[in-house]
Amino acid sequence: TFSLVHLDAHTYQSTKAGLRFSWPRLVDGGILVLDDLDWRACPGVRMAIEELLPGVEFKVEGQHGWTIKKGKTSENVYWHHGDQGDIMYALPCVRLLSKDRPVKLRFYHSDINVRESMTPEKTERLRPLLELQPYIEDVDFSPMPGSGVILDRWRDHPHRPADNLIDIVCAAFKAPRWDHRKPWLVVDEPVHVAPYVVHRSPRYHRPGFPWKTLLLHKDACFIGSRDEHRVFCRDYLHVPYHPTPTALDLARTIAGSVCFLGNQSFPLSVAHGLAHNVRVEECIPVPNCHLERPNARYNPFERMKKNDTRTQNG
Repeated sequence: TFSLVHLDAHTYQSTKAGLRFSWPRLVDGGILVLDDLDWRACPGVRMAIEELLPGVEFKVEGQHGWTIKKGKTSENVYWHHGDQGDIMYALPCVRLLSKDRPVKLRFYHSDINVRESMTPEKTERLRPLLELQPYIEDVDFSPMPGSGVILDRWRDHPHRPADNLIDIVCAAFKAPRWDHRKPWLVVDEPVHVAPYVVHRSPRYHRPGFPWKTLLLHKDACFIGSRDEHRVFCRDYLHVPYHPTPTALDLARTIAGSVCFLGNQSFPLSVAHGLAHNVRVEECIPVPNCHLERPNARYNPFERMKKNDTRTQNG
């Protein structure tokens, strides 16, 4: 975090990049010093400020210098820039910090330490599920974070690759440890599409995971993107595709199933949030979605292989 930031960037793009990096890390009451805000040779500086910090108040310092003081934290506003799965795993910490009082959840865009940052479109896809939760008052998007708790600061907190995301976020904000057995998401109407709901994203794989064995002769459907579905059918076996336009559609489909099968991805974070039965293709080097629950199994067939080996050697 920073208490004082001096930004002398001259152009629109460099000012915008500097703001995206520094403003979320600026502590409440911290000072941002800007050069060339109204110098006609650098019109991009004001353009970037007005785009990312609309309505912010400036104080003149010298001929071309300006300062902005960041406001104090609003206790019931929480900010996050993604990924979407990271947002889901931050919600237990939000509940613990707010003591289940309704909060305002705000998303913003940043290219720092994130694979796919939040956008207005992604916000709209998440909104129906999030605003259904009793501890979330409303959801909105802003170009830059304002007053409130910046949940993305968990990334600066020391942690090991083996730590799960819920525990990391709670530790970063000095919240109590969340009970992994407890759900933190609810749905209004579970929708039964198939007993088994499947998803596999391009990241976090476990070589040799027996997808064909798990799904052979199973009544299942695939959720996620059509590209993910195409790759899964090409590499393993055909599973019918079921579109889920919003996160609430996805959550309803998972809640209406017997079991969710997937890798470390956004749909898994929703299944975990529902405390649903899951079978997970876990990436051994980075098992950061590993929650200890009786109905969660990780790389389940490896345990069976080990038991078979012990029996044969027995």
